Formats: sequence, structure tokens, C-alpha cells
Amino acid sequence: MAPSPQLPPDLAQRYRVTGSLGAGAMGTVYRAEDLRAGREVALKLLKATGEAQRARFQREGEITAGLVHPNVVRVFSSGVSGQVPWLAYELVPGARPLDVAFAGLELRERVALLAEVADALAYAHERGVVHRDVKPENVLVDLSGRARLSDFGLAKALDTERLTKTGALLGTPAFMAPEQISGDASAGAPADVWALGVILYLALTDALPFEGASLIELGARICRRELRAPRERDPALPRELEDVCLRALERDLAARYPDAGAFAADLRAWLAGRRPLASGASAGGSLWSERRRGLARALGAAALLVAGALAYAASDPPNVEPEARASAPTPARSATPAPAGGPLERLARLPRVDQPQALAALAPELRARAEVRELARALAREPLLVLRPPGRGEANVAFAGGELVVSRQGLHWFDLSRPERPTRSLPLEHPTLVLTPFGQGRWLTDGPALYDPARPGELGLLPGLRPPRPAWLLAASADARWLACGLREEVLLLDGRTFARRGAPLTFRPEPAHALALDPEGELLFVGGGQRLDMGQAGTLGFVHAYRVPDLTLAWAVPAPPRVESLLAHDQRLIVGCTAGDLLELDRAGARQRVYTAPPETLNGRSDAAFRVASANRGCVAASAISPDGARLVSGAREPRRSGAATEVRLWDRRSGAQLGWLLVPDFAVADLSVDFERRLVALGGRGGTIQLWSLDALEPHE
Repeated sequence: MAPSPQLPPDLAQRYRVTGSLGAGAMGTVYRAEDLRAGREVALKLLKATGEAQRARFQREGEITAGLVHPNVVRVFSSGVSGQVPWLAYELVPGARPLDVAFAGLELRERVALLAEVADALAYAHERGVVHRDVKPENVLVDLSGRARLSDFGLAKALDTERLTKTGALLGTPAFMAPEQISGDASAGAPADVWALGVILYLALTDALPFEGASLIELGARICRRELRAPRERDPALPRELEDVCLRALERDLAARYPDAGAFAADLRAWLAGRRPLASGASAGGSLWSERRRGLARALGAAALLVAGALAYAASDPPNVEPEARASAPTPARSATPAPAGGPLERLARLPRVDQPQALAALAPELRARAEVRELARALAREPLLVLRPPGRGEANVAFAGGELVVSRQGLHWFDLSRPERPTRSLPLEHPTLVLTPFGQGRWLTDGPALYDPARPGELGLLPGLRPPRPAWLLAASADARWLACGLREEVLLLDGRTFARRGAPLTFRPEPAHALALDPEGELLFVGGGQRLDMGQAGTLGFVHAYRVPDLTLAWAVPAPPRVESLLAHDQRLIVGCTAGDLLELDRAGARQRVYTAPPETLNGRSDAAFRVASANRGCVAASAISPDGARLVSGAREPRRSGAATEVRLWDRRSGAQLGWLLVPDFAVADLSVDFERRLVALGGRGGTIQLWSLDALEPHE
């Protein structure tokens, strides 16, 4: 057994080393226990002592600490002790490098893992961070089968001063893009896309696309793009994945995917059974074949995206058999105009749910055309799709893996491009279900039952709970380390790895808790509730409590407007929705940071002084969602009316608190909402079980 390292005294007071996790070019990593936080960490100590290495090590901590994503290995803390820089990483038990995890997996499972890596990179790219050393060794697959991107030691924040000189070679050669091989230190997000393309090639063929007997030979082959197409190695490989791979490995930056988000979108499309934008349908074959014949050389980057979208639309939508049509969900009446002119007419033939994203990808000169603006307005006038899943109770909704997941007396997965029937369903016992993301690709539902869609057919009970007490509130931390369950009048905290109960149950009487949230770091559990609102009753009757995890001691408690109905924790802030229409934002200490206020003219057209114009909505704020960059907030509220109900969906600017747009949906009472900001879709789950799908453009003002 290797001797324990001699930690600097102040570091030894905080961490107790329990083992070694290996050594790398920049540092040595130890398994350690954080004595303050009571958790295991991966403690990384800097090996090199030069100023450049020290600065790069510091940047690694700063960059990674700002990235909180289920597929990114987190940095809990960092510092310098006795001239030794250190980082405390989240420990990933049983982690395997991505290429090791590929062994024994089917192609679809490999692609799903790579899509998770691309999601993590897309998240980083949206925040101006380029990794620059994406390779299988820097992707860890945990025991649950989730991919975790690590080691941002060579990462560059786009808005910071460069740490390297122009001409320096940074990265691992076999996965480096031509611009990196040439020593361009300004290499951006497309360089990460190239690395993803190399990994996809590896997933397809179990071989690297570029190899050489020496670094010079390898670099020359990369710069000349000398490779065999995947299907030349194995003709049985899907042509669509080959197209995605080869587009990621384009030398021309204008032809390559612009960032990891676009690459991830095409992988998700293939996983969902849709044609990726990189794989157009044409009489001559794939987009790659067309490119080799020179047809695509005349296209710029924006035109290439349009060509992919229009080629996808070239084939007619799938026909629905008469017997399927009888039980199919009711689609919205099409109000989409068919613009004259070939390209736009073909774009209009895309499935309606794919049109908002395709419109956003159009070149600016095309988006400025009057017929395109009218197409966008038409998509915003009515639902893109209406679904009526079988069963009883309200409908909870969530976008996952390119599909819409619905819980209503069971779990149902819908491919929105072909929504005639669910792609798969899992019938469950309780008619009212709660759908909550639990880590990456795992879902908790039906009270104490756990269902993992990666393992169809398996359904188990959480050891910390016993039926028949269904959990009607569920929340999980971003890393799935902690799980909170609301059981009517009490709230339980469970260890997300063992499902063992932690701390005494929290009890709430006479009114039970109505909302739960765990902050992404898993350090605080938020509980909201309060008394029911009675007409004519004055005073503040609601509450928000914050409890420290895992001991569940009260950190703070603040009053709220009558009864808290929804909570959303994101980026050190807590979004609070109330029955009276109030929408608040609190910081981690419970201090009020913002009250969202709708303009009087958008509150159902009423601007009379008697109405509480300080409220964000006229009805109960049932759910909210935040964009990946944290800049926009979408809230959904149900408003009771004499003739029934209506739903207000509002789009907010989180920086200023100003309303950016709003939508009134009559005869619909929202219970849940989910937003796919990439595909520009808003899913509304109704209390009556109906689901409406709207374009995000419906919330934004139009000329």
C-alpha cells in the first residue's frame, strides 16, 4: 500500500486521505474524506511548480466550479495550502473511462453515453467555456451508467485572457482538431466538436479515425483529413450516424457543427428515431455523398443548417392508419401557411413540432422575409400538438432524450414528430403521479416506486419507503446524491445511493407541504407550503423553510404570500410560485432578490387600480422552468374563472425581472410545465390530463 501523502497542516485538518486515485500530467489525485462536509471527495494536488502550470491549475478550479450540470464532475472547493494548490472534486465511485465503458455496450447505448457528454459540453459552450482536451480518459462513467465530463485543465474561458502562447500545442493529439494541430490557441467550440466526432468514430468502429507512426505523421493526416468513412469499415453501420460523425470531422469550420449543442441535437434525433439534420434525404444519397460531389461547397454555415432541415422535410410525413387514427391524440388544426418558393415550402412540410427549431436555424436574411415572419406568427397562434394520454388524474410532463415523458396513471414516452401513440408505456398503480428528474435519464414516480428507463421492465421499491404511502412530492439534487420525498404531512430525506433515510422526518401541520426543491449542490432542502387562501382573509399565511443537508437543521424560514405552490432551485437562487399569483426570487440565505411583476395590460386586459398589479399572475403559479443559460424564466399559472379555467404562461428576463412575453390559454388549467429551449417547445400538463405543446415563439412578441 502506498504511504499516505504529507498534506500541508491546514489541508490535513480538513481532509483525511483514504487512498490513491492515480497521477496525471498536472497533479496527483487522492481519495479523501471532507471532515467538514462529511462526504468523500477526489482531492487533486498540483504536481508541477511552474507559474504557467499553477495558473492553469487555478483556472481549472475556477472554470469547473462554475459548471453545475449532471454530466460534469463538480469542484466542491479549491485553494492553496503551503504553496500547494489543490482542488476537491466530486468523487465518482466505480468510475470507468468512456472507452472502457464502451466495451460490451450496443451501439445505441454508446451513442446515448456520447450524447450525455455532448450535453455537458453544450452547457459549457453556452457559458463561454471550451474544454480543448475532450477524450475518453476525461469522461468518467459512474456505476449508474451516467457519463461525467472531467478535467478542464486545458479549458479556456472565451471571455478571459489566454494562458498560452500562440503556437502552443494543447490537448491530446489523436483527438485534436486541425486548428489545434496548427497551434491556433484561439481554437473554440468547434474544436471540442471535432473531438466528439473522433469519439463517435471510435464508438462506431472501435478504431480511431487518424493514426500515425509519429506525432508528425499523425498531425499531417489530421490536417489533410485522411480517414476512411465508418461505413467503409462496416457497411452495416447506420448511414445517419456516419453523416453526423463526418460532419463533426469537417476541416472547414463553417461546415462543422458550430458547437456541442448542435452535435447533441443530432445524436438525440437519431436516438429518438428521427433523421438528424446532418443526414438529409435526397435522390443521390446522404449529405456526405452530396458534399463529396461538390454540391454543398456553395453553401455557407447558415445555409448548410437550412439545407439539412429542408432535406429532412423532403419526404412526406408518415401516414396514420385508420385504426390508429381513431385512438390518436387530437392534433391542433394546422394554421401554418405554405409559402411559395421551393425552400420555404419544403420547410413548412416539416412536422409542426420541428418547425420552431428549424426557423431559428434559418439565415438572418431568410428570417427577415415576410412569409417567414408570418410562418412564425402562425406557429404561435395555437398549440402545435394536443395529446390526451390514457388514464386518470393530472398530467406531469418532462422533456428527456428528445422525447416528451408524461406521467398519468403510468409513464408514457412520445416521439413528438410521430405522436400517434406512445413509443412505450409503463402502467402504474396510482392515478396521480409525480415525475421528477433523478440524475441523468432516471425518473422517480408512483410514490415509492423507482423506474429506470435505461432498464425497461424493471420496477423496484425504495428501501427508505413502504407502500401504500405514495410520495406526492419529489425532488433530487443535480448529482442525484440526495432525494427528498413529500408524504402528505411529512418530508423525508433519502441518500440517493442507498435510499437510506437521513435525519428525522420533517412534519408540517395543519397544512402539509406543497412544494419541495433541493439546490443543485445538494446542501439545502427547501420546503414550501401554507394555509389555503380564503377570500377576504388577510395576512401572510405561506412559508418557505430551508434545511441543511443531511442533518435537516433549520437554516432559515421566511414568510410568503398565501401558500407556496411551486419551488425551483437554480444557480444559487430559489424561484417561489404562490397561489395568489406572486412569483419571487430568493437567494440561498432567504433574502428576497426580486419580485416578478407583470404589466397591468397583460393581466387579462385589466389595468384597474383595484387589482393587485404587483402580482406576476392572476392565478396559482403551478410550475416554472429556467433556460440553460439562466437568463430566462418561464412560469405557468392557472386562473379560475366563472366559466372554467385559463392558463397564463409568461416569459421573464431574470436579469431585470421584466416580462418578455406572455400567452393566455383559455379552457385549460395547468398542473405542470416543461420547456425544451433548444427545440423551442413548451409542454403544458393539464389538471384534466390533457397536454398542450406550444412554440416558445408564442411567448415572444412579434411585429
